[in-house]
Amino acid sequence: MSETQVIYSKIGATANRRKLQRGWQNMWLGLLIGVCLWLAALGVYKLVPIPQATLHWAGAIGLALPLAGLLFGLAKRFADSDTARWLDRESGLKERLSTAVELSNSASKNSPWSALVIHDAAKAVGEIEPKKLLPLRLPKVCHWTLLVLAACVGLGFVPEHRSKAHLDQQRNSAIIEDVGQNLERLTKLQVKVSPPHLELTENALESVQELGKEFKKGKLVRDEAMAKLSSLAEQLRDQSSKLGQARTLKKMQQAARTPSAAGRQTKAAIQQQLDEFKKSLGDAKDVKPEQLDDLKHKMESMKDAAAGLPDASSPEGQQGRQQLAQSLADLARRAEQMGL
Repeated sequence: MSETQVIYSKIGATANRRKLQRGWQNMWLGLLIGVCLWLAALGVYKLVPIPQATLHWAGAIGLALPLAGLLFGLAKRFADSDTARWLDRESGLKERLSTAVELSNSASKNSPWSALVIHDAAKAVGEIEPKKLLPLRLPKVCHWTLLVLAACVGLGFVPEHRSKAHLDQQRNSAIIEDVGQNLERLTKLQVKVSPPHLELTENALESVQELGKEFKKGKLVRDEAMAKLSSLAEQLRDQSSKLGQARTLKKMQQAARTPSAAGRQTKAAIQQQLDEFKKSLGDAKDVKPEQLDDLKHKMESMKDAAAGLPDASSPEGQQGRQQLAQSLADLARRAEQMGL
């Protein structure tokens, strides 16, 4: 190995050691900053009801800062001339090494004077040990880091300061979340045990399940939760009313399609169908009042006609019942056209 290579080899080893020491110091500085950030976030959390996610983010950033400091220090580049001057200053070489580096890059590097200077510098760097010049010791910031860590541990045992209103809100949120879980669980069980066959029933179950998922998030306050429950209850009542109307209309249409069965119906059965249909009309909200009154008037007429029907065993009774069943089917179709 030539004398120039010996010089540059020692300069390269020293530069790597300087980068390592810079990364070591920056790592401890980053740890101190991260611990201070965690202490600040923990102090705010003890005084103010901030989300726990804030503490998690502060902890993640605090852990990332030492690594970032280490990488930043290792990425530092030192020029050969700068490292040579640093070695002259730290080892007391009186610019012998930096001069040799300059001459090795000059046009006169092969002159006797340059060879003499390079030979002297190569002899001097043989006694330099970068590990002794740049030892890895704990920096002074470690004392402050330990002090801040002790403060974090002590602050961790301090109870959080929360107002009564906030504690009540937390309890309500827990209850709402539990209600949401139960709603979602019961809806899934209902769908599994008894799958819905009608679109109205399926829509009602989907509404309950969606409300359960929203409650499960635990972000609603008590008033919002009560308002949504009331809205869902009203929606379910409307759908139940429409479901009852649909079943009544279906019964009446089936009776009209089977004349033999309609002819054998008793007066009580006909009266019951009319009463059920009238009751379902009472829950209708989307029908004009005059149309509703007209339907009810025709139903009253049919009830009077049903009351005066002859016995079902007679031909007149069977024919009257068939005509009444057909009238009921026509009335059902008209109600269906109105949107009932």
